[in-house]
Amino acid sequence: LHPYESLRSYDRQYDSSDRFHDHHRFLVEVGIMVSQLGIMAGGVGIVGLQHGIVASEGSNAAGVVGIIAS
Repeated sequence: LHPYESLRSYDRQYDSSDRFHDHHRFLVEVGIMVSQLGIMAGGVGIVGLQHGIVASEGSNAAGVVGIIAS
């Protein structure tokens, strides 16, 4: 076997494993993106909750004003 031939077969093996690692890295990056989107959605949920609390406090204040007015 010519040394170059063995080197080439090694290169082919390396190439296929490299492709596997690229695929794995891609999956990891997609996973990170998805988790970041989840965190963003969670953040939006918290902001929405805070707005809901502010709105309910506002309506409570309006209710108190209504009672005082009556």
